[in-house]
Amino acid sequence: MSQMLKKFGKLNQALWMFAEFGLLLVLVCILIFLVLGQQSGAFIMSVMENIFTVTGKVDAANLIGISILIALIYALKARLEW
Repeated sequence: MSQMLKKFGKLNQALWMFAEFGLLLVLVCILIFLVLGQQSGAFIMSVMENIFTVTGKVDAANLIGISILIALIYALKARLEW
């Protein structure tokens, strides 16, 4: 039983690292777009178009709620690792 819990813990850690890497990649794309603008390349422009599409369909109240939820998850994660 404890071996299975250890494997689930490692899987959970790997999934979190993958999600954090994806978020970092999106943030880097946003930064490159802010610096270079329309000349930032096809990949960066497609990422930005997807971000604009998603945020255009979600109103401000939902974005605030999602931001609070993400902040709570990171705060709880940090506290549990303490």
